[in-house]
Amino acid sequence: MGYSGLRWGEIRALWPEQVSERGLRVTHAYSEVDGKLILGDVKDHEAGSVPLPTRVRDELLVWAGTRSRRDLLFATSRETPYYNGNWTRSKLRPAAACAGLSKVTPHNLRDTAASLAIDAGASVMAVSRMLGHENASTTLTHYASLFSDIFEGLITRLDSAIEATLTFNDENGGERRQEKAN
Repeated sequence: MGYSGLRWGEIRALWPEQVSERGLRVTHAYSEVDGKLILGDVKDHEAGSVPLPTRVRDELLVWAGTRSRRDLLFATSRETPYYNGNWTRSKLRPAAACAGLSKVTPHNLRDTAASLAIDAGASVMAVSRMLGHENASTTLTHYASLFSDIFEGLITRLDSAIEATLTFNDENGGERRQEKAN
């Protein structure tokens, strides 16, 4: 979840055939309504593909290969979908404790995925698609402050490009022309 940005309901509605060399194909989600799990379409009714880092994808492919086609990718010992509270208590909290973290929620992992993608230089549109947002304005509403951090790197890369152009012109006997520098 920390690399895919999937919603909790989407994670628990994955089947083995939805894991591929390209990542995950997300088509359904479980919702908890009056204490019951209801399987439905993903939010905004738009199925989507979610890329995964190679290592995560490869590990999921191996795990999917151990599961029956009709089983959920992640399920209880009874092969039923997890309820949020049970999964958080039995899986997430112990894993977080091993990592030295506390009070981690499934949504925190979604935020982590967005933060990692932005830090890696993903565009607003790429993060928006990864998270399944209907439009990029939703992504910006939630994560705009993280995008400002990438401007420092952008300015450094632009400065380097300008210097490389000017150095090339100087070394080759060319004139520095104002329009080149701009």
